[in-house]
This record gives sequence, C-alpha cells and structure tokens, in this order.
Amino acid sequence: MSDHHDHSSHEHIVNERSDTANHLLQSRAFKLAIIFNLLFVVVEFSFGYWSESLSLVGDAAHNLSDVGSLALSWLALVLMQIKVSPKFNFGFGKFSIIVAFFNSIVLVFTCLWIIHEAIERFRNPQVTNGFTMMVVAGIGFLINFFTARLFHQGHEHGHHQDLNSKSAYLHLIGDALISLGVVVSGLLILWLQWTWIDPVVSFIIALIIAVTTWPVLKESCLMLFQAVPKHIKYDEVKREIELIEPNLSVTDLKIWNLSTIDTAAIITTDAPANLHLHVEDIKNKLRNKFGFRLVVLEVSHKHD
Repeated sequence: MSDHHDHSSHEHIVNERSDTANHLLQSRAFKLAIIFNLLFVVVEFSFGYWSESLSLVGDAAHNLSDVGSLALSWLALVLMQIKVSPKFNFGFGKFSIIVAFFNSIVLVFTCLWIIHEAIERFRNPQVTNGFTMMVVAGIGFLINFFTARLFHQGHEHGHHQDLNSKSAYLHLIGDALISLGVVVSGLLILWLQWTWIDPVVSFIIALIIAVTTWPVLKESCLMLFQAVPKHIKYDEVKREIELIEPNLSVTDLKIWNLSTIDTAAIITTDAPANLHLHVEDIKNKLRNKFGFRLVVLEVSHKHD
C-alpha cells in the first residue's frame, strides 16, 4: 500500500512540474506575441499615415483588436493559476473557455469581413501602392508567424496545447495568412497586373481560417454547456471504476471541464454495507488514468 501511495505521489509531482513548465512556456509566448504585435500596430499605422493609405490604417486598428484578444487569452492563463477559495471554489478556469469561444467568434467575423472586402474589390477594383503594401504585409507575416511558432513549440515538446492557447495560435496564423496573401497578391499585381488575384486570394484565406476555426468554436461551445470532454469516454470511466472495485455500482456520473485544460468528475456509487473502501486510492487511479483535476466519490452503503 505504501509503494502505491509513493507511486501516486510521484506521478502527481511529475504532472505538477509538467503543468508549471507548460504554463511558463505559454506565458512567455503570450508576452512576446503582445509586445511584437503592438510594435507592428505602431509600424503599420505609421506607414499608413505616411503613405496616406486608409487600408493600412484600418488594418492597424484590426491588429490592435487582435492584441486585445491576445491580452484576454493571457489573462485567462493567469487566472487559471489562481488557487480556489471558499467563494470561488472552482477557481477562475471557466474564463479560459469564455475567451476561447470569444476568439473563435472574432475569427468567424474576420472571415465574413474578408469575404465582404473581396466582393467589394471585385465590384470596385482599387489602385494601391503595391510596394508599400508588400513591405508592411511582409513585416506582419514574419511577426505573426514567429509568435505563432512560440505557441506551437510547447505542443512539439510534448505539452498539451489547451483550447485557449489554440484559439490565440489560430488568431496569429490567420493574421499571418492574411499578410502572406497581401504579399503574393502584391507581387502578381506588380509583375503581371493581375488585379483580380487580390480578392481570389482573400476568399481562399477566409476559407482556410473558417475550416481551422470551426473545431475550436465547436469545442468551446460544448465546454460552455458542460458536455463530457471529447478526450474522455463516459462509459470507459464507469467501467474503470467497476474494474478498480467490482463491488461498487455507479449510479450517477458527472464529467465536465473546469477550464480549457482541467476536468472534473463527481461519482455517486452504491456499495455493500460491509465493504471497506480505500476511497483515495480509487480517486488517485482515476486522476492518473483520465487526467482529472478534481474527483469527488460519493459512496452509499446498501443495508439489507
């Protein structure tokens, strides 16, 4: 029994250290993303003001709203680390789900805006300073691609990329694609005078953003409605409890997301009156197998 407790404690410590390392990586990524994108907003606005380009000034305002979305995602990450209290006994993890949903909705509206602008460009082709647009878009692409890679690094190193960070990552990738599209369009317009290529590329970018955003929007909606997390099978949890202790009968089981990372389970069971249970052992086994942050096990003893 002592060996089992030591093993469970060791796994718990390893998981805590992994979570801390992941948090530090993500926090660093958010800080750098916010700083670099703020600098880009200043550069883009300056270029727009200097070249009298209303589109660049407008895009600078759009990118400033993206900085706001990144700041919200970072705030959600910080709030997830605050310990529970008697008043907030589930913590502030729910905010990360709300932010992931909000960012997804913003991306959906970004797609609609791109499509609207593309249709307008088809109807009323505009003459733009292609070289200035390409330079600014090139800078934007490098910044967004670099900062998006920072979020992806933690995932490559074996850390779980939660939905909050994933929504921020998709935001940056979406902006990088928009900037890349402007660069490609600018080159083709300068070399071949293909003015029609700009709205075509815009449609393609909008489609890519929509396809990659849909899973995040769907999952964040399910989390808000406290559905069973997609990586956990309801029936498998029930079977695991009855495998650990065959004399337990699961009468009720609730599984939901506390945050975009953490999950919880409340289990109600029936057991024979004379059955002696090691409740903490059962809870630790469920934590280790399914990754639950919180496990509540209620046992009702049946009396003949």
